[in-house]
Amino acid sequence: MLKAGVGRVDITPSLGVELQGYGWFSARAAQGVTDPLQVTAVVVESANSRAGIASCDLLGVPGAVTEEVRRVAATELGIAPENLLVAATHTHHGPATLDLIGMGEVSAEYVSSLPACIIAALRQAAAQPEPVTLWRGVTRLPGMQTNRVYGEGGPLDDRLWIATLRRLDGSPLAVLANYNCHPVTRDKWPALISRDWPGVAADMLEDSLAGARFLFLQGAEGDVNPVHRERSDPAATEAAGRAFAGAVLDYLPALEQSKGEEIVGAARQVALPLQVQPADEVQSEITRSLATLQANELSRDEYQFAMRDYIYACSKLRELASDDPDVLSAPLQALHIGEVLIAAQPFELYNQFAVALRERVKSPHTWVVGCANDLLGYIGAPLPDSLADSPFYSYASHTAPMIWGRFRFRDDVGDILVEELAELVATVTG
Repeated sequence: MLKAGVGRVDITPSLGVELQGYGWFSARAAQGVTDPLQVTAVVVESANSRAGIASCDLLGVPGAVTEEVRRVAATELGIAPENLLVAATHTHHGPATLDLIGMGEVSAEYVSSLPACIIAALRQAAAQPEPVTLWRGVTRLPGMQTNRVYGEGGPLDDRLWIATLRRLDGSPLAVLANYNCHPVTRDKWPALISRDWPGVAADMLEDSLAGARFLFLQGAEGDVNPVHRERSDPAATEAAGRAFAGAVLDYLPALEQSKGEEIVGAARQVALPLQVQPADEVQSEITRSLATLQANELSRDEYQFAMRDYIYACSKLRELASDDPDVLSAPLQALHIGEVLIAAQPFELYNQFAVALRERVKSPHTWVVGCANDLLGYIGAPLPDSLADSPFYSYASHTAPMIWGRFRFRDDVGDILVEELAELVATVTG
């Protein structure tokens, strides 16, 4: 029989730290706390293996943090690195944790505190395991999403994957859910710390299910926003969170018990292809941006964007001097717990690729988890010229690489990622 435990640790930063998300050079120093940030963990063990999942209320968890958590968890808790998933909910109202160009100053002190916090939550979860059964299922939550790239009628996958770990008396110990949707219902101003709609959902679920903890695992939200985006009225956040929690609560009685209890994990680094520019072309970009910076009477915005272009070009020049400038190394993970199959990747993936992976894997309980074990940018699809007027037309292909300071992905990178994940998943499913 499976055993499991849950844990939670507060990771709310001090006021004054810069928040991350919502565009360039915002300087969103935190002015207050709407609701606290948390890391919520579950540890599950079978007769011969143990797995851990930590959901963090952050835009992204740096890869170095995940590596340190895995190192300590392997030594102290007996959780193999490939069996430990560290995911971010992707709130845009949390502290800057990633070194991104123009997207918030990172507090080194805060980031250095994260491994201990995540380990503490995992340690709580591992300390008091209870006998449990695993239940799983999938329902739909329509009307909450919009495709921010294609607009009305664009591809959307509104399926909502749910799993529970139930104590022997039938009460839930943990509820987990996987869904594609950016947590961006709150306006970026005022600069308030918040979990956004997943926090509202978590509070409602835990109030309704006494003694349970809820973990939200972000899906393929790269091109998916909530219908009510960046609203100054907190009612939009409340409505989205309550709709999500209501869908979970409504479907819990329909979940079916998992027929298996085996825990198997696999993880590996994969090389994803980039479109590398010649050195002289990059040097020309540096020269042009420097000339702009030296011009007289630049506005604040003109200066900042010229500085962005300069920093980006310098980053690309440094990449050209690296050992492998034409690829990005990315961590992938597959985690099989009973009949629940988790395919985890560190990107903001367009939802069509998650659909393609599920069709390739052909498991009815495949969770595609994004912003997992790191956050390395967007993976989108080449778009038709008819969408050129979309505000997010070139975001994945052109804007995001500038934020992360590296060359653009090759156009077929989404298909390559699906293939790599499918191969990795096959190693844990037999």
